[in-house]
Amino acid sequence: MRKILSLLIFLGLTLSASAQWQYVSADSIMTWDNDVANLRTTALKAHSQLRSQAIKAQVSQLDALQTAWRKGDTDAALSASTFDAANRFTLAARLLMLTADAQYALSMEQLIYGPLLQAATTPDLSAEKITAAQALMNAVGTMLGTKGDTVYVNFYANATSMLQLPTGALQLDLITAMPFHERVKLRLARMENTQGMNITFCIRLPEGAWNDKTLPIYCNGHETPYRVEQGYAVITSTWRPGFEIYFDLPQPLLEIR
Repeated sequence: MRKILSLLIFLGLTLSASAQWQYVSADSIMTWDNDVANLRTTALKAHSQLRSQAIKAQVSQLDALQTAWRKGDTDAALSASTFDAANRFTLAARLLMLTADAQYALSMEQLIYGPLLQAATTPDLSAEKITAAQALMNAVGTMLGTKGDTVYVNFYANATSMLQLPTGALQLDLITAMPFHERVKLRLARMENTQGMNITFCIRLPEGAWNDKTLPIYCNGHETPYRVEQGYAVITSTWRPGFEIYFDLPQPLLEIR
């Protein structure tokens, strides 16, 4: 009986922990760049039948995933085969779900705007091109994550997302010229609760700012204090429709090659 009870408790904790973080469904995110930076459009140009696949992970897998991560090398994946890059991306996305550690989001971004985007835009149809395009399609659904009323912004691309939080639904617009220019803006366009919602935003910082608070972040034009947790700038406030967060990254994070 004790063994059964222990198993039920373990399963309950596992399900609870894995359910705490979830990626925002790719179907709830509309990307609207007009060039290859539009990951969904680029993926569909490579293969029109692709559909996004949800990336999932359970806390019971954490040790195995971390072991696999240590055995690999993101720098090597950037110059290795498309299959290695796609697998590394998925591994990073699963670890990000379980740890909320920005190092994995950075690796995801490097792989997306490096070998995966390059392979997906080659002229000839191949297994490598389809694999890369599928990874880009999946990447749309990893741009944002939620954990209760906390919203994680993992990487930056022009997009509009419909989020369903415990306190209500909201429309979040991401407005940026990244990876070409530095300005990033988050606009809370619409809210189910027009009186305001208490939300914590976790905004991924550039790698060099992970251990300090040197990057100015503005809310409605006013510089706003924040704390840093695992590479994210964390800001909690009561937000109303039309409120904006914006900042200028010190330099473009990446250049599409």
